[in-house]
Amino acid sequence: MGKYYPNIDGRQTYIAGEGEVKPSASSFDNTLGLRWIDIDNGIAYTPVDGNWIVDPTWNPSSVVKTNKDVLNLADIIDSVYDGDFIVSENIEIREFKRGNNFASSYVWSNVASDASVNLHVFTGANPIYTVYAVNGTALTDYGVLFGATVTNNGTSLPILHRNQVNSFTPLTTVYRDATYTGGTILLPRFLGQTGNVLSRAGGGSTASSALLTPNSHYVFKITNSDSAAQARMGIIYEWFEVDYSY
Repeated sequence: MGKYYPNIDGRQTYIAGEGEVKPSASSFDNTLGLRWIDIDNGIAYTPVDGNWIVDPTWNPSSVVKTNKDVLNLADIIDSVYDGDFIVSENIEIREFKRGNNFASSYVWSNVASDASVNLHVFTGANPIYTVYAVNGTALTDYGVLFGATVTNNGTSLPILHRNQVNSFTPLTTVYRDATYTGGTILLPRFLGQTGNVLSRAGGGSTASSALLTPNSHYVFKITNSDSAAQARMGIIYEWFEVDYSY
C-alpha cells in the first residue's frame, strides 16, 4: 500500500512505487477526491466506476503542499520512496547513482615564470554540470576561456568513472595544452603565494561550478604569475553529464 497524504493539491493522495498494489477501486467508487500516484512512471490514477483510470488532469511539474512542506512533484518522480519518506535528490546525487559522474586531471611540473598551461574540455551531446579545482605552489592566475577557437585539441587525458559499479561511457573528452585563439576569461581569479595549498584551491568556491552547453569547447587556463618557475601546477576537473531523457 502506498503512503497516504490527506491533502495534495486539495485531494487525498496515495504515493507509491511501481510494484505496490493498489486497493480495489470499487472501494473508492466515484471518489473524485482520491488519487494514486505511481512515482516510478510519473502517472496518476483516479477511481471511476470501479476501475483505476489515468488522471489526465494531473501535471507532474505542479507545485504541491504536503505535510506543510512545499514539494515539486517532478522531483518526487525522480526521488527515492522508502514507504515512509520522500527523499529529494539533487543533481549530483542523481547523476552519480546513474553512473554519469566523471573526473580527469593533470599536474604540470616546472612551469616557467609567466608561462600558461591549460585543460581543454570538449563537451558531448549532453549538457554537463561541472566543478573544478586549481592548485599552484606560488602565485597563480586562472579562469575559464569562453568563445575561444581551438585549433589543436591537445593531448588526450584519461577519464575516471566515479561510479565504478554503474557507469556510462562519457560523451565529454578532456585534453591538456590545447592550441587556441581568442576567447575571454569572464571571471578571472588567482591563488596567493602563501598559506596552505588546500586553502588556496579554486574548488572551494561556488564560482568554480557551472552548467556547460553541449558540443562546446572550454579552456581552463592557469598562468604562473610568480617571478620564478613553479614546481607544480594542477587542475582537477570533475563533471556530471546531465541526461534529460529520464
